[in-house]
Amino acid sequence: MSLTIEVKFYDVPQPINYTIPWSANLTIQASMEACYNIYSVPHTQHEFTFNIQYYGTYNQQLIGYMPVAINNRPRAGQYIWFVYLNGVKTNNSLDSVMLNPGDVIEFRYESYVDEMEAANSIYKAIALIHQQQFIN
Repeated sequence: MSLTIEVKFYDVPQPINYTIPWSANLTIQASMEACYNIYSVPHTQHEFTFNIQYYGTYNQQLIGYMPVAINNRPRAGQYIWFVYLNGVKTNNSLDSVMLNPGDVIEFRYESYVDEMEAANSIYKAIALIHQQQFIN
């Protein structure tokens, strides 16, 4: 069985697709690592690179690891990488979402401004963390 990962860039209509084998207890983070291991070999069709950061918890909700850059496109301004599973936006926690055979993961580079308006938004906490990193 295999799993498909799509990387969609906000300014490029054609996604890059990666197909990896599915295994029990596969998380989004583990699938990203598998894509990196398979597709980062020189001369492969698509290179897959990423950076993640651990955010711990916010309001007693696990945030865990979130993407901060994919294929050399880092978060910038109000744009971050959102993680979608089968077309539905996840909480972006890469290490806590378990995958099923046939799942499709998408990474979309989108503005988090609307997300920050929600009560107890983790994106408010993340924005504050990023501000503090630039100040220090």
